[in-house]
Amino acid sequence: MRVVLIGVAVVLLATACGTSRTGTTGPGDTTTPAPGASELTAQVLSFDAAGTAPGKYAALSDEPIRLDAFAGWYGGAGSFDEEPEDDTAKPGSVYLAATDSTGCRTPESVRVTREGDDLRVAFEGGQDHPECVRAVGPVAYLALPADETDGVTTVNGKPLLDAAGPGKLTNFVPLGTIKAHPAAAELPDRGTLRAQLAGAGVDMTKVDAVLKGQVPAGQRRFAFLVSGCQATGAVLLLAHQEIDVALTGEKTACIAPEYFFATFTAAGEDVPEQAKLAPR
Repeated sequence: MRVVLIGVAVVLLATACGTSRTGTTGPGDTTTPAPGASELTAQVLSFDAAGTAPGKYAALSDEPIRLDAFAGWYGGAGSFDEEPEDDTAKPGSVYLAATDSTGCRTPESVRVTREGDDLRVAFEGGQDHPECVRAVGPVAYLALPADETDGVTTVNGKPLLDAAGPGKLTNFVPLGTIKAHPAAAELPDRGTLRAQLAGAGVDMTKVDAVLKGQVPAGQRRFAFLVSGCQATGAVLLLAHQEIDVALTGEKTACIAPEYFFATFTAAGEDVPEQAKLAPR
């Protein structure tokens, strides 16, 4: 559900029956804006009050954010299995994805204030239970007025993260409607990926330099042959058990599937220890 909030408070929780509560009072409210802080208006795009984030992570972007890619910062890509409802950037808006860990309390609202070049995101409301099966890690995704966020460099005192997650797209090569099967490899092990490319008649000069390149110390590099429809980019999806890829900017339909060669580099420490490449 998409809700536009009028006024200066940023608060929303969409419940299962489609209603929402506005306001900032409740048993879990513990924050008060600092003197001189200003509250921001916002359009709430999604609010997962019972999410799985392990702490405070935040990204601010001029373009809509894919939450599954952003959640790769904490191995949470698998928590989001739906495509974005609307990935068209709105004039005059920026996009904020922010998380927190609230212990055994499932918050009922989120407040965003600004103090200097720092945004403060507070998840408020909800009952603070003495125990729970797992810690609650809410995730909020908001559209904010660009003129109210100009110059922001931190969220909750921490530097902004890359909205696309820890995976850096280093190569994206459209290969057309070749006859192939999706494949993936962690470089420098090229495995079946190169065989698929060569067997499909791909000009290997386009990809061999990448496949044979050295992986920098402390980094991990992943390569994918993936099919789609007129995609314009890709993101790396990092979950605790799986490493996968998703195309971005795709069209809804095309005459025949097209293939793309995409590679990513990520710091080794940002890749979940138990994660393996998703089966193709």
